[in-house]
Amino acid sequence: MAIKDNDNEIKERKIEIRSFDAYVKSIEIPSYQSTLYENMFHCYQIERIIIPTTIKTIEKNAFNDCEKLTSIEYEGEINGNCINECTRLQRIPMIKSLEPSNFYKCQLLTSIKLNDEITEIPSSCFMKCYRLKEINIPSKCTRIGMFSFKHCVSLTSLFIPFSVKRIEDGAMYGCYQMKKIEIQNEECEIGYDIIGECESIEEIRIGEEAIREYPYEITYEQMKEIEKKGITSTNVVIRREEVEKYGIEIIQDERVKRISDNCF
Repeated sequence: MAIKDNDNEIKERKIEIRSFDAYVKSIEIPSYQSTLYENMFHCYQIERIIIPTTIKTIEKNAFNDCEKLTSIEYEGEINGNCINECTRLQRIPMIKSLEPSNFYKCQLLTSIKLNDEITEIPSSCFMKCYRLKEINIPSKCTRIGMFSFKHCVSLTSLFIPFSVKRIEDGAMYGCYQMKKIEIQNEECEIGYDIIGECESIEEIRIGEEAIREYPYEITYEQMKEIEKKGITSTNVVIRREEVEKYGIEIIQDERVKRISDNCF
């Protein structure tokens, strides 16, 4: 098979390719290639990459700073760490491993499929994926890291399976359209302000019950938001901006259990 570069065929080669011209726009990898190497696609203009099933290894940062790349077409699975600073991606294969900030600011991704063998969602992994609407939390996942879905403003619901034992601070912070969160494990350790600025939240299910009292740490501002939906909270943390907005007397509120650092 020949390499296709901007719809023009390049002479067929039977040697492993290590890199491509920085201004290539479309690449179809030949079937004799077995590995995609680190920094192989450091291509500023590339928009589409088609990968055959003969590829067995994709190295870390293979797709590095491909700022116009929208589509990686591959029937296999890839590690999250092979993608770096590809913020226009719209189509990707199934992901089989993740690292912190892997898909940070991939603003055009609407759906992501994760392999069920993944055991954690690292910190800031999908932060600022503004158009992300669909993602599965793998059934073997035990931890959802800090800010992992922060400002995923198009997510409307999230199902968190029984395997998850810990959800860290601010995990869903700023998911403005989030309406429903379902956490199957009643014993799950839940961090501070995981639903901060989730203005649209209507239902939080823990175990089999839709809770009417939120028992985990939450900001004063978010406490007021969920009260509008009939959910109370008695584990409130006061921040500086809330003291400035509502006055120092709010620290006397019996629902306040902690005052954040540098509040005064």
